[in-house]
Amino acid sequence: MHLTRNETEKCVMARIVRQKKLHQKNFTLKQYGTWTKAEAAARKWVKATLAVLPPPIGMKNRMTSRNTSGVVGVRLVHPAARTRAASAGR
Repeated sequence: MHLTRNETEKCVMARIVRQKKLHQKNFTLKQYGTWTKAEAAARKWVKATLAVLPPPIGMKNRMTSRNTSGVVGVRLVHPAARTRAASAGR
């Protein structure tokens, strides 16, 4: 799900990313008392927030930072160098 139990900070972090924007809220043990109550409140917030936000953008046909050709779905391949042993057999 979208929840992380942060034991160092004593809180439950709820995170949602939509349109490259992070939506985050912390639910502390000081505020809710127990991990169970904090996680329940976080789940409730996530459910309410997801209903308002637009659907996520899929990875298909999306330009990523690893793209080296500049065209989605096209891969740049360099030809393999031939060795003498490989070319001698032909």
